[in-house]
Amino acid sequence: MHSNRKNTIGIIVFCLLLGILLGGCGQPQAEYSLRVMSYNIHHGEGTDGKLDMDRIAEIIRQANPDLMGLNEVDNHFGSRSRFADQAKQLAEKLNMHYVFGPAINTGSPDKPRQYGNAVLSNIPISQHQVHPLSGPTGLEPRSCLEVQVQIGNKSYTFIATHLDHTRSDVRAQQAGDLVKLLGDCPHQTILVGDFNCQPPGLKQSPEWKQRTRAVGLILEKLNDAAEISSNAGESTGQPQSRIDYVFVSPEIKVNSCRFIIDPVTKVASDHYPLIAELELN
Repeated sequence: MHSNRKNTIGIIVFCLLLGILLGGCGQPQAEYSLRVMSYNIHHGEGTDGKLDMDRIAEIIRQANPDLMGLNEVDNHFGSRSRFADQAKQLAEKLNMHYVFGPAINTGSPDKPRQYGNAVLSNIPISQHQVHPLSGPTGLEPRSCLEVQVQIGNKSYTFIATHLDHTRSDVRAQQAGDLVKLLGDCPHQTILVGDFNCQPPGLKQSPEWKQRTRAVGLILEKLNDAAEISSNAGESTGQPQSRIDYVFVSPEIKVNSCRFIIDPVTKVASDHYPLIAELELN
């Protein structure tokens, strides 16, 4: 009897020591699935000329993302969107948390007219900050919206952005701003948005590399989820000219990444929504 008790105590002590060494008595760390979306909604106006935020909301509802970055979002900006707060409008329709980050900020302090990026999330957003991006006077101002979310026992950074559509050198400057921001970030990061820039790997000429420098700079820090998915044999269903991206820290596993191309998304905006299935640990 005494011997059995000693053996039992020995097993318990061994398991405790193993738990300290391996974390939780040898159990693997918890893994979390995360579905993220990047979508330029073109202030809700489709290629059919109709302003229809219900259509945008239904696309998002069907995709069911946990976390998404939206571009070209109006906040009381003008008659084209009926002076609506579109981020709030979508968040209420979808019962999600949201923050808005302006790139253009006009009007008065009590009646702002704003246009920029938004983040909608099923996960509470603990912090958020808007960062202006570089650009010469006369070009449309650009920004990125950075948010922090807690998933499991870790904090993650999620950034939504929209780069210049006119000049590759300006896009490269703006990507440089993002790279600096990524360097200062202590957490694993997901960066999404409309980069107005195709992947540099499509062609090898120096001119093409320079033209696609913006995405090339980001790829020095983060992985392109669509490229990983494509290499794994998963079709991205990508449009002929891909300029929307989900970039992730190397520690984040990509299970799939694809554009949603169907009769509704073909007319709801001038961009397709991009969905990535990720695995965090």
